[in-house]
Amino acid sequence: MLVEVQNSGNAALAAPALAVSPIAPTPANTFATANDNVTGGGDLAPGQVKTMEVTFTPPAAQNYSGTLTLTGTNLATPKTMPLAGRGV
Repeated sequence: MLVEVQNSGNAALAAPALAVSPIAPTPANTFATANDNVTGGGDLAPGQVKTMEVTFTPPAAQNYSGTLTLTGTNLATPKTMPLAGRGV
């Protein structure tokens, strides 16, 4: 899944970073980041868009869940997005 992060504010987002976290009982590495142009890519200017991918590698045929979290040194609270998938 391709994720686009856009700064809709009027100031740069300093040191943006994305991370995925499994929600128990989802095993680690079921969701992962790839081609991350957000984390470590410098500040995100107003209106600027950067992308990254979330990969899904289910170990068995069942439901899995996790969270994608965006942080920045000048972001008051982290922004989160739920992740869900089903192995087949």
